[in-house]
Amino acid sequence: MNKNSKGFTLVELFLIVIIIGILSTLIISLFQHVTDRTIFAVAKSNLATLQRAVWLYYTTNGEYPQTLYQLVTSGYIN
Repeated sequence: MNKNSKGFTLVELFLIVIIIGILSTLIISLFQHVTDRTIFAVAKSNLATLQRAVWLYYTTNGEYPQTLYQLVTSGYIN
């Protein structure tokens, strides 16, 4: 091979591929944690909404609803 030829050696390319693989693994794991936290926040919000609906039903009717369907038909939740 000529010393003046330009380009990358096989070892350099191999190291670049390894670095890209490590970085993509880190990015994917960080993204998964963000989506898990988002799902948890949505579930927590939905539980709080359901708790308020049950409380409103109790204060209006003097008893707790037996089923979720009662809350829907009474208009406390959609």
